[in-house]
Amino acid sequence: MGASPKRSYGAIIRLIRMSRWVVIGVLAAGLVRCSGVEKKPDTPTVGADAVFVDAGARGTTVMEVTPLPDSGVALPVATVERATVDAGAPVDEPPAKVEPPIGEAVSAEFTEATKAGLEDAKKGIDAFKRLAERNPDLPHAHFNLGVLYERTGENGLAEEAYRSALRAKGDFLPAAEALANQQAKRRGAAEAVRFVDVLVAKNPKSLDLVNLLGKWKIRVGDSDGAVALAKSALRKDERNIGAIMNMGAVFYRQGKTELAIFAFQNADTIDRENEKKFAAGYRRSAAIHQALALSYLKVDNKDAAIAAFREAIALRGDFPEVLNNLAVLLTEKKDFKGAVSLLEKALAFRPGYVRAVVNLGNAHRGLEQLDKALELYEQARKMNPGLAEATFNIGVMYLDHEWKGMEPMARYERAIQEFRRYKGEAGAKLDKDDPVDRYVQEADKRLKIEKRKKDAKERRDKAAATKKAREEAKKKSADDAAKKKADDDTAEKKKAADEAAKKKKADDAEKAGEKKLKRGGSAGSDEGTPVEGRKVRTKDK
Repeated sequence: MGASPKRSYGAIIRLIRMSRWVVIGVLAAGLVRCSGVEKKPDTPTVGADAVFVDAGARGTTVMEVTPLPDSGVALPVATVERATVDAGAPVDEPPAKVEPPIGEAVSAEFTEATKAGLEDAKKGIDAFKRLAERNPDLPHAHFNLGVLYERTGENGLAEEAYRSALRAKGDFLPAAEALANQQAKRRGAAEAVRFVDVLVAKNPKSLDLVNLLGKWKIRVGDSDGAVALAKSALRKDERNIGAIMNMGAVFYRQGKTELAIFAFQNADTIDRENEKKFAAGYRRSAAIHQALALSYLKVDNKDAAIAAFREAIALRGDFPEVLNNLAVLLTEKKDFKGAVSLLEKALAFRPGYVRAVVNLGNAHRGLEQLDKALELYEQARKMNPGLAEATFNIGVMYLDHEWKGMEPMARYERAIQEFRRYKGEAGAKLDKDDPVDRYVQEADKRLKIEKRKKDAKERRDKAAATKKAREEAKKKSADDAAKKKADDDTAEKKKAADEAAKKKKADDAEKAGEKKLKRGGSAGSDEGTPVEGRKVRTKDK
C-alpha cells in the first residue's frame, strides 16, 4: 500500500521534481488534514461536501468539493485523552502528556460533558462552561464549548471560546482550524491565510500550524507556497502526515490523481504504524480516508471509494461530510435505506448541513416517497435560497415520477418551470455540459406528446360523440317511423273494426226489420203496412 515509510520523503520529493506546479481552482478541504502525527481530537476540515445532483437512473452523480461549509460550521466534539501527541513532538518518541495533566475527576467530568453535548447542545454548553471555568488551561473544554455554541448559531460566543482554547495552548490545532474557517467565511480565504500566518509566527516549532498554513495556501491557489512549507516540514520530520497530505492535496488539484493517491496511501501507512507504536494515546485520521475516497472517485474506482469512506466512518462516526459522501454512493447503488440512515446521522451532527438535506431528499425519492422528497428539497431551498441543486432535483422529480392526482401535462409544465428556475439560480456557474437544456427539451417533448394525445383524444371523443348522435338520431328516426307505422296500423285496424262494427250493426238492423215484417204478414192482420187502394172510412163527429 504505497512506498515504505522510510522512503516517503525521498519518494515524494522526487515526485515534486518530476511535476510542474500548476495553480488550478480550489482544493477540497477534506484533502488537506493538517497534523504531524495525528492527534486527538481528530477534527476533520469542514467542507469536503459531495452533492448528489440527481438520484436514480437519470443523470450522473456529481461530487462537488467546496473549500468552506455552505451553511455553518459544526465541528465534531473533541475528546480528551490522558496522552496525546504534541504538535511538534518527534514521532519516534512516546506521545507527550496534555498540559496541564488531566486527573481522573476532570477526565470523568469531561466525558460526561461530551456525552451531554452530543445529546443536547444546550446541556453540553452548560457542562463545558463549568468545566472551562474550573480548568481555564484545558483547551479541549474551551474548544468543545465553541463547537456547541456554533451548532446553536452563537458564532460570536463560539469564536471567543476558540480564542480561549488558543490562549490555553497557543498551537491547539482544532481551535486554530475553527478560527481560520470563521475568518474565511467572514472575510475570505486570504484572511484565513493571514490569521494562520500570525499563529505560525508565534509558534514556529508547531508543524501542525505550519501544515494548516500550507492547507490555506492551497485554498488560495498558492501551490508553490504550500509545497515549500510541506518540504520544510518533511525535512524536520520525513514521516509528518500533515505535510504528506498537503503534498497529496496539491497533486489532487493538479489532476495528478495517481500521485495524490500515492501520497495519501503513504500517510495512511505511517498513520497505521503510529497507531501500533502509540496504541493507547493515538487516534488514526479519518481525513486520510476521506482524501483517498475522493481521489478514488476521480479515477472512477467507486468500490475503493466506498471502502475508504467506510473506513473513515469507522474512525470518526461524527464526520458529517464523510457520512454524506458515502450516502451519495449508496444512493447511486440504489441502497436508498442505507443512504437515509447515513444522512440522518450527518444531520444529527450538523443540522444546518443543507447539502445533506438535498441528498436525503434524493434518497427518499429513490424510495418513491415523493411527498417527503419534495418536503426536503423545499426545506433546503428555505435554508439556502437559490440553492440550484434542490431546484434541479425538484424538476427531475416532476419529469420522471407519476404523482397521484396530478395530470402528466401539469407535471411536465412544472418540470420545465423548475428547470428554468434552476438555470437562473445556477447562472454563470452552469456547466456547458449541464443536462438541464436536454431535460427541458425532453419535458417539452413529453408535454407536446401529451397535448397531441389530449387533442387526439378530444377529436376521437368528438367523433365518437358525433357518430353516437347520428346513430341515436337514426335510431330515433327509425323508432319514430316504426311507431308511426304501428300507430297507423293500429288506426287502420281500428277504422276497419269501427266500419265493420257499423256495417254489422246496420246489417243486424236490416235483418231484424225483415224478420219483423215476415212475422206481421203471416197473421192476416190489417195492421202493418197500408195496402195501396184501400180507402179508410172515417166517422163524422
